[in-house]
Amino acid sequence: MDSFFDTCVIIKYASYDGLAVNLLNEKCYKYITDKKEKFIICYYVLDELKNFVKKRFLIHKEVLKKIKDPSYNFNDFGLLSRYDLAYSSKLYESNKEKDPEKLSKIFFEERNNFQNKIDVFLKLILDEKVIPIENIDGNIVSILRNYIEKHSDCLVLASAVQEQQKKDTFFFVTSDDHFNPNNYEFIKEDIKLKDYKFPKLKNLLFE
Repeated sequence: MDSFFDTCVIIKYASYDGLAVNLLNEKCYKYITDKKEKFIICYYVLDELKNFVKKRFLIHKEVLKKIKDPSYNFNDFGLLSRYDLAYSSKLYESNKEKDPEKLSKIFFEERNNFQNKIDVFLKLILDEKVIPIENIDGNIVSILRNYIEKHSDCLVLASAVQEQQKKDTFFFVTSDDHFNPNNYEFIKEDIKLKDYKFPKLKNLLFE
């Protein structure tokens, strides 16, 4: 079957560094590189990938500032979520004794490697981009919001459901615990969604 990707799988694929320290990153990397059928993403996922790269640059910049001046308080500029700020603090704690100039080069290399993998995925591996953001069905999104906390997850799944109406059954591939198998089946049983054909869930977190 073809695969419609959630953003998190592509991020974990691009974050894999060849070491089996993070087994989920490795799973996502292997799933993508062992491609057998068509790969699909929606335009909202493409937008999330761009924002992820921008935020990672900002996080690295903030961490380096705090290493140079421990009294500095992280400035999120309204762009970083609570998760991003928590990640920034954790990254600072694990790197605060390092030389900022050397660390800056390490951060740059990490971002460069990440971006290169994203570019390879988009240019050489991906087959199809579907459902422009402005065409996401707000009615489906609002129903999904009853079950899924993150609005971004609702937008991705709504896009997948919309695309599924036009295609043979494909996998909705994720690694997010918000899309656990039981919850996914429960969502599909909503009476308001009974006329929609859902993709088959493949959550690499649970496989």
